[in-house]
Amino acid sequence: MHRSQQHSRFFIRRLVALLTLAFSVTLLAPSPDPVAYANEPLLLKTFSQFSRATVFRGMFFFAANDGVHGFGLWRSDGTPGGTQLVRVIRHGVGSSEILGFRVVGDTLFFVADDGVHGFELWRSDGTPDGTTLVRDIRPGPVSAFGGNETLAVMNNTLYFIANSGEVGLWRSDGTYEGTFLLRNGGLDHWSTLLVNNGTLFIATYDSLWKSDGTPEGTILVRDRLCMSTSPRNFAFMNGVLFFAGGERRNEWFMGCDTELMRSDGTPEGTFVVKDINNSPYSSLGYFSYLTVVSNTLFFNADDGIHGRELWKSDGTAAGTVMVKDINEGSRHALYPTPFVVLNGTTFFIAEDGVHGRELWKSDGTAAGTVMVKDIITNDLWRSNLSSLSIDANLTSLHTMLFFNVDDDFAHMDKFGFWRSDGTEEGTVQLLPEWAYARAVICGQVFITSQTNLYTLLIDPNRCTISGRVTDGAGNGVAGVTVSAGARSATTDANGFYAISGLPTGVYTLTATRSGYQITPASRTVTVNDHLSGQDFTATLLTYTISGRVTDGAGNGVAGVTVSAGARSATTDANGFYAI
Repeated sequence: MHRSQQHSRFFIRRLVALLTLAFSVTLLAPSPDPVAYANEPLLLKTFSQFSRATVFRGMFFFAANDGVHGFGLWRSDGTPGGTQLVRVIRHGVGSSEILGFRVVGDTLFFVADDGVHGFELWRSDGTPDGTTLVRDIRPGPVSAFGGNETLAVMNNTLYFIANSGEVGLWRSDGTYEGTFLLRNGGLDHWSTLLVNNGTLFIATYDSLWKSDGTPEGTILVRDRLCMSTSPRNFAFMNGVLFFAGGERRNEWFMGCDTELMRSDGTPEGTFVVKDINNSPYSSLGYFSYLTVVSNTLFFNADDGIHGRELWKSDGTAAGTVMVKDINEGSRHALYPTPFVVLNGTTFFIAEDGVHGRELWKSDGTAAGTVMVKDIITNDLWRSNLSSLSIDANLTSLHTMLFFNVDDDFAHMDKFGFWRSDGTEEGTVQLLPEWAYARAVICGQVFITSQTNLYTLLIDPNRCTISGRVTDGAGNGVAGVTVSAGARSATTDANGFYAISGLPTGVYTLTATRSGYQITPASRTVTVNDHLSGQDFTATLLTYTISGRVTDGAGNGVAGVTVSAGARSATTDANGFYAI
């Protein structure tokens, strides 16, 4: 097919998709009640361009250009009216992106260019006045940050790679004074930062480093390596770092075979697990998508015989094996698309040579590696699935995954954004356009397409706050009312409570019961997921009734019993009592 024909078909396909979307907008009209749209996405707002996104303080924060203000920091509570601009970072048509969202406690960090300082480190508390430049690391208009988002969080501190004249490892607590250089030299802008059990690993194209967050604790683990620094080529399993890499052949030739490697953070503990492709060629590519499910590492690899297929490893050479030859022979079954974990099952996109690129799943066995659904059954027009669009927050919900289908002009009714619960029946189309599931907050999925922001409510219970009320001895106290705004719950016989159906946001929790003193008197919590462990202590209030019994002459009378319900006291020799 000539290039002009390909361009024409691409244009027609996108035009049909846009026309389909245009006639679908009435179904997605904004409503103040997202619950009414539990079975279809709700359109929140249209933008000209989207960038990065994250969850912060129970809300969806994202970078976008609305076509009027330029690129800015936005937030949304999942309603059209609650989708608002926080601050414009750089005004005008030529404004640039916001990169690298990272949340550290009550601070949202990101990298942005305001048109004056270049790409530098910023912070926000979610308000316009609280969104400020942290430090101009490389003074002037020259950027301190390259194109890679080299930021990580460890022990409530932000770590990142920046260039102040030389590329180095920095750390920040969000203040000017608390933002400083840890180490210069040996690193580059394309390094990948990974955190595990209080250790920060730094992977460059030819070396592996580690740091405990101090200058003296930032040391070289091993050099003379060849690594792809894509974050998708790294994974931790049982405290060990696994990655796609190889050992450099010699000093002057940088090339090497990329295989599965592992490191425990020591030079001797950094080695190739298995040479899967015994030829001079690599078995793992730039996008190997290392993914851990329980104690099994899944990835795609080419052994030089079967093509690129699904593999798994337990961290040993003997335990590193191909799961299944999905596309029999030397043809590739897997393409550079991620693996997604849902309820302990690995989902991915594969081609078996018969059905085209479709959604598959695997439990780690050949028999349990099967196609989920043949979305396009025509042999001539086979489906072309794009990357699974799913967020780490979304997988934690354990109910749904999302992907895009580009099925070609003959089947435009299948083109667009789909969801799946892992079954054939539960795999359905949501939108007639490409989109990406960015985050899930209390059962509400935030979705962005090229120009539109949607939300999809998949859990009507939304957020839940739970906890227990006990007495001083640890026994549950029943009948205590715990309130969060307009919603409340009463503790059961064992003192447990759960307040459900809460939208995301900040709440003040209070607990009350007549005759009891509750501590703490209140607590303020930020809800962006199900929140447990919000406990109170209830102390029974006691009172004293006292007096005196006398005779007619005013003399105390001893031995008189005075009762108050089930309690009583006997007067002393002077007639006094106290209950």
